[in-house]
Amino acid sequence: MVSANKTLLYKMSFPSDRNFRQKVVESVIHEVFNGKLNPQIEKEELYLIIDEAVTNAMEHGNHWDPSKHIVVEIITNTSSISIHITDQGKGFDTVRVKDAMKRRNVLSTRGRGIYIISQFSSPTWNDAGNQIKLKIRRSQN
Repeated sequence: MVSANKTLLYKMSFPSDRNFRQKVVESVIHEVFNGKLNPQIEKEELYLIIDEAVTNAMEHGNHWDPSKHIVVEIITNTSSISIHITDQGKGFDTVRVKDAMKRRNVLSTRGRGIYIISQFSSPTWNDAGNQIKLKIRRSQN
């Protein structure tokens, strides 16, 4: 339990190993859809943003070092789902991220992840820049 109106449903730690990336993504998808959390996005859209965020944490944060872990948490309240992904890296300058969220640079081989994530969720970062928080609205039906 996080607070009176927020509930921690899931918390897992995974090594930053390429072989675990898909397992992490599928685990989150399972929790959200089998837990009947009713996100306002499709399963494929959730898969895409979780895959991007997990890959960023493992690759850029932990440099694919399997001795370093990422922690994934799913926190809910009545109106939204919040998925937090934290790496053990030193973080990055989150001020520059706002530009990437506005730019649609589909021809670039790098840097599209933040734009994609922002199309299906409301991302924020902690001050250190080593945790992304993906806020997804819940359907009210």
